[in-house]
Amino acid sequence: MDMFCIFFLFTYVVNARPYTNVFNVLKYGVVADGKTDCSKAFWTAWTDACAWNGGGTVLIPKGNYLVGPATFKGPCKGPIDFQIQGVVNAPSDWIMFQYVNGLYVGGGGTFHCHVQLHYNHTAPEDSPNTDGIHIGDSSFISISHSNIGTGDDYISFGAGSNNIHVSNVTCGPGHGISVGSLGKIPKTPLKVLMKDVHYRNIWGTSSSKVAVNFVCSRSLPCQKIEVKDIYLPYNGNDGQASANCLNVRGYTVGKQLPKIRL
Repeated sequence: MDMFCIFFLFTYVVNARPYTNVFNVLKYGVVADGKTDCSKAFWTAWTDACAWNGGGTVLIPKGNYLVGPATFKGPCKGPIDFQIQGVVNAPSDWIMFQYVNGLYVGGGGTFHCHVQLHYNHTAPEDSPNTDGIHIGDSSFISISHSNIGTGDDYISFGAGSNNIHVSNVTCGPGHGISVGSLGKIPKTPLKVLMKDVHYRNIWGTSSSKVAVNFVCSRSLPCQKIEVKDIYLPYNGNDGQASANCLNVRGYTVGKQLPKIRL
């Protein structure tokens, strides 16, 4: 079955930055005709960038690229900038990023694929705007077996996120897993429906009293929200963890701490 995704995944240590050490896949024998398998050239360019002290850029210029199953592994010697300016097609297969510490994927191009990410990210607790992973306008992405510590959200989802699966992720420090921050730009007409979201088996401690916070639109409430087996006690000494649920419709199953009423 072919899978389609437009993939703009931003993961970074502080901010994405330009690199002088650029590894252009065209220099590795790529034929950008949409028919010739480019997997080996992509992997070799990644390997060279990964081995470069301080990190590097894998550049995929404009063109049409066919990629079979491809796994891009770390750890690398610095952050990697995966710049996609063309169209990358991986029908029925996976594009995988494993054991990466510091990754930026973007560039205005598109992936037609199913992406899986295994990721390690560490940023100081007091560092601003250091989301571990931010996903927007993307579909069919799996994030698993990752360790994320940030000064902002562990994982955040923006508009256009569909069929995203997150499992076996260890987080801290940070602000939590965030779905939303949508439509907060003044004078911007925007209606976003959040539905069919499942929160299951989330365990840990909360650094804030409000451990679970659902704040949805009155005109377009969150729908079909499942909360199952949540254990997030407050780790402070001045009270207990609580949940805030506003304009959300759904159901709860199993253990709940704090108590959640949808």
